[in-house]
Amino acid sequence: MKKLDITTIIAISAIAWIVLVISHEVIGHGGAAYLNGGKLAYFDSMWANYIPPEGGFSFWQAKLNTAGGSLLNVLSMILAAVSFVRMKNKQSWFGYGLWVFVLYAAFQSGCYVAFSQFIYKTMDWHAFLNNLQPLWLWKTAELIVGMGLIVFGFWFGRKYHYEFMTSEQSIKIQKTKTIIAPWLVASVVATAAAFVVPINVDTPRWLMVLGGMGNSFNFLMFMLFLSLVPSKQEKAALTQSLNLNIPIIVIGAVVLCIYVFIFGRGISLV
Repeated sequence: MKKLDITTIIAISAIAWIVLVISHEVIGHGGAAYLNGGKLAYFDSMWANYIPPEGGFSFWQAKLNTAGGSLLNVLSMILAAVSFVRMKNKQSWFGYGLWVFVLYAAFQSGCYVAFSQFIYKTMDWHAFLNNLQPLWLWKTAELIVGMGLIVFGFWFGRKYHYEFMTSEQSIKIQKTKTIIAPWLVASVVATAAAFVVPINVDTPRWLMVLGGMGNSFNFLMFMLFLSLVPSKQEKAALTQSLNLNIPIIVIGAVVLCIYVFIFGRGISLV
């Protein structure tokens, strides 16, 4: 069996990304709407829609609905990071999965919060700014918070990456497997889902595909930067082989198919 089996890494990366995206839409946006008296009406791999209560949402309830996806991702990132730090056996596939999830959540949420205001008006954190004053202060706050999440992800990734190093392979190969592979997996999964998600006149297919790539390939670009700098402890720390894991691969394949071909096509709840 190979150390740091790449097939298992791909499966774990796909699961981590899908959990991040679906929880963003269903629990984040849908949960916020539910707390505000509404309910989730529809979701797919890129978007969620909810029904307001009688009388509609208030100004700040609508803002919470918009921010709910990223707020949920940040909360889950914190829980994953704390769980990882407290693990006695970080050098396991579960530990690696938590580490990857933290990187996904930090970089994707950080870029979403920081840069939406500069990209497109329908993005959550661009829409969040509507009718807020003073606008410059809110824009600055988004930029600072988003960059803070990115810095945290970079610090966390660099600090604990050595946990998955083994003396049997070069550092370069291991960084490609443990950092570059998850970045590419998330990008492929997000783009594949964008090819099947429902479209309308306001959101043509090419825009969906660009959105899927931007939300993954571009927002997670900091994983590439992370792979180029020395880990905090550049030495082999892995004491137990992380070999091929068939159950994880099977789960990853099933979850991926559900995400692309079922969630990707949209789920109506009303």
